[in-house]
Amino acid sequence: MTKLALWHNPDSDENPSFAKWWLAWPPQHRIAKGAARREWYRLRPSASLAEQMTQAVIAQAQSQKWKDGYVPRPDRWIKDERWEDFVGEVKPAFQPCQHTPQCPNPVWHQVVLARERGEV
Repeated sequence: MTKLALWHNPDSDENPSFAKWWLAWPPQHRIAKGAARREWYRLRPSASLAEQMTQAVIAQAQSQKWKDGYVPRPDRWIKDERWEDFVGEVKPAFQPCQHTPQCPNPVWHQVVLARERGEV
């Protein structure tokens, strides 16, 4: 099968760039695969655009908006060119204090040490 023939079969998973993009979606939000595949084939993204789209899904999946539950349907994401959306800054996860394994934060660590010394 030629490469051109891959673009003419929207009901096939033979296109590796679509498969890679699809797997980038969070598993619980992989819905309407057939509709997404048809939009992908309608768009016919170049290799660089397909990679940009895949990286955008990965970045957007880490955004607070997606974590809060607002995740567009994959087919609408393609149709609306959502790979160009501004993602914003990803907030780092809470890191506990490294002073001791029991210490939840640096301020509390000082309180615990003061209690141990009998100062509080």
